[in-house]
Amino acid sequence: MKKTISISAAVSVLLLSYSCFMSEVVHAGGSYTPFFTWQIRGGVVNPEQWIYDGDIPIAMFENRTVEQPGQQLLFFNKVPKPLVLRKIKLTPGGDPLMEGIQLYCKCGDIVTDKLTGLDVKGHGTERLTVTFVTQDCFMIVTLQRVLTLTFDKEK
Repeated sequence: MKKTISISAAVSVLLLSYSCFMSEVVHAGGSYTPFFTWQIRGGVVNPEQWIYDGDIPIAMFENRTVEQPGQQLLFFNKVPKPLVLRKIKLTPGGDPLMEGIQLYCKCGDIVTDKLTGLDVKGHGTERLTVTFVTQDCFMIVTLQRVLTLTFDKEK
């Protein structure tokens, strides 16, 4: 009998508060309102999935095979196909402030690098919630990470 462990008690929650420098985004006396969307760009073979604020890309979801052994070893702990949020911008019009957030877990030989669920809520609103569900190839561990993206009008 196969035992499956579900790590629902250890749900990781990522809260990204998207702050704004008013001089960059306010237009002629108006105030800034975010418009968050999840978009898939590119072809069928290797599409890119992005979170956008209006027409500005603010984070890329990556689930590709890392073909450089040095990166696999140094950055991803020998995980050949890591699930990562990359090029994360925390201010409208700003440069990426974080290169990546890992969306997988590694414990010995068990790596939750197989995406089994992706749920996007709030597409086209001021609050986007993306739930990533990953599992290892042995189907022993299931990991759920929830990303909630909002705009902080106070900063």
